Amino acid sequence: MGTRSRACIIGLALGTWATACASFSADDGQPTAPPMRFEAGPDATEDVDAGSIADADAAQKEGSAGMVEITAASGARFAIDATEVTVGRFLAFRATQDAGGSFPECPSKHSLGPKTDTGCQVTTNAQQPITCVDWCDAKAYCASVGKRLCGRIGGGALERGTESNPLFDEWSRACGGPDATKWPYGAQAAPLACITSEGMKSAPVPVATVPACVGGEPLLFDMSGNVEEWEDACVAAEGGTPRKCLVRGGSFEHPASESTCTYVLLATGEAPFSDVGIRCCKDL
Repeated sequence: MGTRSRACIIGLALGTWATACASFSADDGQPTAPPMRFEAGPDATEDVDAGSIADADAAQKEGSAGMVEITAASGARFAIDATEVTVGRFLAFRATQDAGGSFPECPSKHSLGPKTDTGCQVTTNAQQPITCVDWCDAKAYCASVGKRLCGRIGGGALERGTESNPLFDEWSRACGGPDATKWPYGAQAAPLACITSEGMKSAPVPVATVPACVGGEPLLFDMSGNVEEWEDACVAAEGGTPRKCLVRGGSFEHPASESTCTYVLLATGEAPFSDVGIRCCKDL
């Protein structure tokens, strides 16, 4: 899927996950699923070779390599990926998996992404962040490398009322740093510091290539913009409505004002989006 309806983007106050949404049609309010192709995005420059990527990314599968270690206010320690998960890393993982699969938390899902049967576009640049992956893809990838989706400090899913609270939420603590700044780079918006819509990009850029977009801890890249990131915080499906999960950080399709450490959105957990990817955490 591409750009979300702007009317559906709602900043949620602490303690409420009420009426956020993902990409909806103007007609019936249901998630859209346009015809889809799998091809290079407009900024793609490098084809993926999953075999050659596997060796280069082997260190990512060992311990906390490629992660930033963080100590929370409670004294609990965790690590978070220094960058968003790349196309190369995800496809190397997918190459080791069976074509089909069972995903209990995503009952309509039968194979790993990225989705190739909707309008979501995925770049073939191995160093750009993977997109068009749903929440269960993100969870499966993180588990495969001995990590997990970022959620509650100490492990497990976030509870309602703790999202965007750095005392409880790993993603928020990492993004805002020890001073809980609104953006990872500081307290004031810098619209061109990160890859947000002010920069007029039509796709994410390779990870760790924007020096101004670092924080709230040293060597932690793109917590604002580039692509949004799935978080371990979901609202169960009820009455036929799809399960929805939090996405964080804004993207190249969002302005800096929606790419903060506190802004949250709910997105359909089994849907692919062209600006939503993956970042993992790990207990220490």
